Amino acid sequence: MLTIGALQAGSKENIIPDKATLKRNMRTYDEHVREHMLGAIQRICCAEADTSGAPQPPDFVEPSRYPLTENDAEAAARVAEAFRTEFGDAARDTQRASASEDFSEFGRAWKVPCVS
Repeated sequence: MLTIGALQAGSKENIIPDKATLKRNMRTYDEHVREHMLGAIQRICCAEADTSGAPQPPDFVEPSRYPLTENDAEAAARVAEAFRTEFGDAARDTQRASASEDFSEFGRAWKVPCVS
């Protein structure tokens, strides 16, 4: 998932800015997909700058980056079984969903399995 969370270009409506800043958040489930998306973002931004005759190419600054969340299969199975026991037919398998960006840091820091 790619989110453009902020775009700042100039400070007045009647002045053409000499610089723009675009801030994005990206969440993927696979490192290869992440690298592909980062490459696509850079290709598109560079092509747009070149096509518009920008005086210089874009600068890319890597925002805060967190490792991918990898659910522990055994812990996930235990959680699923506990939900089925507690909630019966109301417990359902769900599609993957991304947790908070820093969620993957907790299991690593505490050296425990995690399930998002």
